[in-house]
Amino acid sequence: MANKFWRGTANDADWSNTNNWSATQFGATGAGAPASNDVVSILDGSQSITAYDASAVDLNSLTIGPNYTGTI
Repeated sequence: MANKFWRGTANDADWSNTNNWSATQFGATGAGAPASNDVVSILDGSQSITAYDASAVDLNSLTIGPNYTGTI
C-alpha cells in the first residue's frame, strides 16, 4: 500500500502517467500511477483526469477534495 497524490503536472492528464502522481501532497512527481491497495488523494487542481479504468485497480481508498474542480 502506498500513498498517491494527483498533481496533474503532465501535459496529458492521463491517470496512468507516472508524471501526474506524487508520493506526498506537494512532492515531486514520478511516483508511479496508483496500483491496487493504494491510498489515492485528488485534493486540488482543475485538470480533468483521463483514461481511468476503474476495473484495472482495486484502491484502498480514494479521496477527492473540495478544491478539485476537474472531472474524472
